[in-house]
Amino acid sequence: IRQKGEDVKVLKIKDVQIDLEGTRNRMIYDELIRLRFGDLKEKEKKVNHAMTTIKEKLTPQQRQFWWRVAHKKYQTNNQAHKWKVDASGRAASQCSVCKGPKEDWAHMEYECDGIQKWIKQLGALYEKFTRGKDVQRWKKPDRAEWRLEEGKDMEEDKMIVIAIARWLYHKERSALVHRQRRRLDIDRLTERAEEELMFIRKKEREGREVEKQEKEEEKEEEKK
Repeated sequence: IRQKGEDVKVLKIKDVQIDLEGTRNRMIYDELIRLRFGDLKEKEKKVNHAMTTIKEKLTPQQRQFWWRVAHKKYQTNNQAHKWKVDASGRAASQCSVCKGPKEDWAHMEYECDGIQKWIKQLGALYEKFTRGKDVQRWKKPDRAEWRLEEGKDMEEDKMIVIAIARWLYHKERSALVHRQRRRLDIDRLTERAEEELMFIRKKEREGREVEKQEKEEEKEEEKK
């Protein structure tokens, strides 16, 4: 377009005009999302407790997983079936874990028998992770809790257990999709989840010890 006597390159998305000079891909992406979902849905859609409340407890890889969950960036088998063809034929649309119905997002995220078996196993992990703490007893997470939805009131320890559990389950499911494993191994998942949770608990203890030491040093300085 002609602007102030000069030719300027711009990108128009409906009634929004973006100057391409210095524009980042993220700015264009945000406008396209706003156009598709609207301002309110955009705000509701893109956050969960793993990206806000407990993000400091998680690794960058774990936070990335939860960002992709919030944006539904993982492909279900039902989606892959529509385009993916290899030497063995078209990709299967059924779930790689339970071999049940077509795997859409709702099935992959919460409804699969494998997910439900894994959730039942989390009670013992939660009890061990919170041993010695005054917390609520474990209750099966509903769909909103399993998503760590930002508007859902939850205890931090339960958030952490769910955050780690879903990340590890995703890795196990991916191995099944790519035929690196033959079946879901709940025992292996339990061992790995326990390791991750105990590592988080260890870091928390170390943090408290450092904080306690700093306070003692401050008191010593005040006495001097």
